Amino acid sequence: MMTPSQRTALYRLFDANGALLYVGISTQPDTRWTQHASDKPWWPLVQCRKVEWHPDRTAAEAAEREAVRTEEPLYNTAGAGRSLVAEHFPIEDTLTQSQARLRISDLLDVTQFGGRDVAITRRGKVAGVVMSPESYHAAVSALDLDLLTHDEVYGDAPERPVGSEENTP
Repeated sequence: MMTPSQRTALYRLFDANGALLYVGISTQPDTRWTQHASDKPWWPLVQCRKVEWHPDRTAAEAAEREAVRTEEPLYNTAGAGRSLVAEHFPIEDTLTQSQARLRISDLLDVTQFGGRDVAITRRGKVAGVVMSPESYHAAVSALDLDLLTHDEVYGDAPERPVGSEENTP
């Protein structure tokens, strides 16, 4: 279990050309790198790792903030004011379930702000679609359906009686 006074590593990850990809902190860098390998699309670019140890987490966090601010690593998002992940690793029109799980924030940005629909596949077949609000409203309109209210979706509203005027097309 990590304590605030535990020695903490500040690590920098570089590509083959020496470009700084990411700066992070951890009391167990090897474990953290295994996590990055499973969920960061930029991980295959990592060719060099540099570690400096700090006496505690507070010191490591301060050093990390300063490094992100002054060294501008390509793929840090917290505190950087920008993210190149979506630009360098664009969301395609189709993602596997695993890819969608790892990139859910980017996926929602593409659909909400980019107006694109993205199919999610499972075992090679389309299992679902994340769609833009515009596509959702167009589909509901084309099918001549009533839009569900928040309360209806989350169960806070009374059920509509079958055959009621609201349910009848």
